Amino acid sequence: MLTVGVDLAAEPARTALVAIAWDIGKAEVSDLILGADDDVIMATLADADKAESTARWAGQRLSLPFSPLIRPGMSPSRPG
Repeated sequence: MLTVGVDLAAEPARTALVAIAWDIGKAEVSDLILGADDDVIMATLADADKAESTARWAGQRLSLPFSPLIRPGMSPSRPG
């Protein structure tokens, strides 16, 4: 199973992404990216079994699941 976490920032340069591959008895970080832009995020999410995002809004840290929001063919700028 592949899980993806994204820490969204106002600019891609400060946006981080981690992908973790899980197997019986072990977990391995398969991607760790600082400076993840929309294309990198979307490509990584396409392979993910589960994904979650965190972001700051009005001083609060929010945690949002990606899975119900992303569908094949969607673009971050043009929802499908």
